[in-house]
Amino acid sequence: MFVPVAVMMAAGLVGCATSGRDLVSTVKIVDAAAVVNCQYLDDVHGTSGYYGIFASRGFEIARKRALAQAAKIGATHIVWQPSTQGYGSTTIDAKAYRCRE
Repeated sequence: MFVPVAVMMAAGLVGCATSGRDLVSTVKIVDAAAVVNCQYLDDVHGTSGYYGIFASRGFEIARKRALAQAAKIGATHIVWQPSTQGYGSTTIDAKAYRCRE
């Protein structure tokens, strides 16, 4: 009985992860000129514990987290803001918008 429960839990986690990735892929990364006629939703943020020589990986993780946050609030587009790398973390910020196409 233990094995089927574990298998079901793993399948559920995979399903959640897949749907999250699908949502993130619907958010377009654009420049500020592209969202002039769009509805501003909120600022979104992504943070990663990778920094220093691992900063490129840190930025990748932080970007994915910001995109996931944007998708969660129903954004269709985001505009990246200047990113920062400090001691102990890498952070990226974006403005999230909903645009009609």
